[in-house]
Amino acid sequence: AYRVENEYGNTVSSRLPVTFNVVMSPQCTEGAQLAARRWEMPEHNTVEERALHLLDGPLKLAQLRFKQVEVNAQVVRFPSGLETEFAGQAMYLLRVYGFDENNEIDERPLENTPDVLRLQQDPALKDALLEWIRNNLQAIDEGVYQVPSSFLAHEALSWSTLGINRWANKPFDALFPKGDRGALPNPEPTTQWVASPAALIDRLNNGSCIGCHQASTTAGFHM
Repeated sequence: AYRVENEYGNTVSSRLPVTFNVVMSPQCTEGAQLAARRWEMPEHNTVEERALHLLDGPLKLAQLRFKQVEVNAQVVRFPSGLETEFAGQAMYLLRVYGFDENNEIDERPLENTPDVLRLQQDPALKDALLEWIRNNLQAIDEGVYQVPSSFLAHEALSWSTLGINRWANKPFDALFPKGDRGALPNPEPTTQWVASPAALIDRLNNGSCIGCHQASTTAGFHM
């Protein structure tokens, strides 16, 4: 962070935003349906009573366990005054950490975010990812898919401005550029929302940590 007085006598300041998102998971011993019913709210109650209901139910600390912490740190920023084009630029580092079986800090893969460099260097692994996409078109169309961890990155860099229009924020475009999409499946007629290979790539981009950060939010942490 900095706070300085400029040549005109005005104080200017800024900071590098860092967000830690702590994820807790319920200890579901009774099954998913009963666990979901804990979230049902009693009718005709006040806001305070509903809050107490949650704190004594699904949000009760004794029933939650630590899963992971997700880190989003703005590690570089170029103010607009240093740029020759419109607006400035910023780079964000995205990481996820948890604990391994020995209770030591462990890097976790980033959900639905491919390790582009590793996949580009390993044709067999890239072919395996392509086969997984072919076999999971319906889930991708519905937005309920999870790319297997064997294809995923443990670190991602996200750039602003210009969001999802920047190549750096489109990992599946980097893997399957426009001239190399012949092997991609055509989702029609089995899908409802994703109607072409280009739309399939857009859906996969937007489902990655980088794509969500740049396409689905405005300068915040990105659920």
